[in-house]
Amino acid sequence: MPVFFIHAANDYSVAPAHKLGDEMERLKRPHRVKIYPPVGETADDGHRFVYLSVGTWEPDVFAFLDEHLR
Repeated sequence: MPVFFIHAANDYSVAPAHKLGDEMERLKRPHRVKIYPPVGETADDGHRFVYLSVGTWEPDVFAFLDEHLR
């Protein structure tokens, strides 16, 4: 199953996306990693990026789904 890992740059850590992306690459699995600009002022804001900034990631996620699930 294709996986799209997304984080805001000011999340508590973006390392999980990079580690998981590296493993997906090693396994030759379809994936994408994208780190978006910071959202809000704090790491907590960045961690809630998916809820606080839907318009930022939504077009990319739907394009990824169209690419891999059609």
